[in-house]
Amino acid sequence: MMKKLLLTALTGLLLFVTKAQDKTPDPLSSLINQTLMHQLLNDFDRSLVVDYLAPGYYTTGAEKAGIAAGFAEADYYETALLARDGDYYQRELMQMLTTSLIPYVPADSVMQILVKEGNKLLFELRFSRVKDTVTFTQADREKRRSKSVSIAQDRLQRLAVIDEGKGISLNSRLFGDTLRVTELYNRKAGLPEIDHYYFSDGLLTRTETYEMVQGEKQLMASAQFSNYNGRPGFSKVLSRKGEVSDSTHYYYSEGRLIHYLGYSGGNESLSVTIVYNRIGWPAIKTLKSPQRNYTVDYSFSGSNVAEAEIDDKMKAFRRHYILRTNAAKQPVEFEYSQIAKESLVEALKNKWVFGYDSRGNIASITVLGSKEQKEREIRFEYTFY
Repeated sequence: MMKKLLLTALTGLLLFVTKAQDKTPDPLSSLINQTLMHQLLNDFDRSLVVDYLAPGYYTTGAEKAGIAAGFAEADYYETALLARDGDYYQRELMQMLTTSLIPYVPADSVMQILVKEGNKLLFELRFSRVKDTVTFTQADREKRRSKSVSIAQDRLQRLAVIDEGKGISLNSRLFGDTLRVTELYNRKAGLPEIDHYYFSDGLLTRTETYEMVQGEKQLMASAQFSNYNGRPGFSKVLSRKGEVSDSTHYYYSEGRLIHYLGYSGGNESLSVTIVYNRIGWPAIKTLKSPQRNYTVDYSFSGSNVAEAEIDDKMKAFRRHYILRTNAAKQPVEFEYSQIAKESLVEALKNKWVFGYDSRGNIASITVLGSKEQKEREIRFEYTFY
């Protein structure tokens, strides 16, 4: 499970060509946005976003853009049953961002970003390029926790995670087009866990989980994936004895994923239904599980999501988010309000105001309170060398 929590932080790392130019590669833009928005929505109190749950667990191979979205999506929700509500809802907000908060990455130098509040360092980001490989590294202020992602051409080549406090290290590498090997070492467990991911024509077909027993690898579990017309159709998890423990079924209409069902044993554990608008964007998503039951309603401005309203059936209020953007479609204001279900009174909770430098990179985030009073000022200090 720990390995899942670490790997799922790689949201959206799909196929986009990475060229030696002064522009953030699209898959990296998604990860950057996830990183910064997660910090923003958690009051910048997270030392590192390694713990952030997001889809992408099955998008770390050689698959084409969007081709494994079903596996990634379902894996996120199933894993997130253990997550806090706040983390869970954040997944639904990320599609509101379509443009990178850090679009400029130099082709010929290293770019370091110190994220600060006053003189206090919150965390650090670092970007570097070597030929066609871009590496993005995150580190907490003590540099005891770090995550490094390397993308070359159209694939995630390597992921490395270190958490000195918890005694965790993870390395994941892609070998050719058909195999990814991930090794997780947990100091408490004392032995490494090794996972093999097998691909065919860019689609995940099989995974195998091994543990070291008396110096030899022993198969502990496996998963099989069936694909339909280049899309996920069915997945099942098998125990060492070959018994099915979990499965997920995917359903499509006009080439779009509209519904999927997850089962644990013989019981339904997850149901997600997606309704699309006339231009093909997800407009309404309904999720039901033993732990959660909510609907997300998106409103659009052109082809961009401008508002999201989350109705958790277990809450007495609805969450209302409004995004305002500039000409480059970057966020300039992001609001969070709560709407009381009984009275329909809406109350502002927080507003975030974004500032950018001459390159278009994020330079500041100002946090405003419920009366729009200034509460915090987060600055992004850039160094090139």
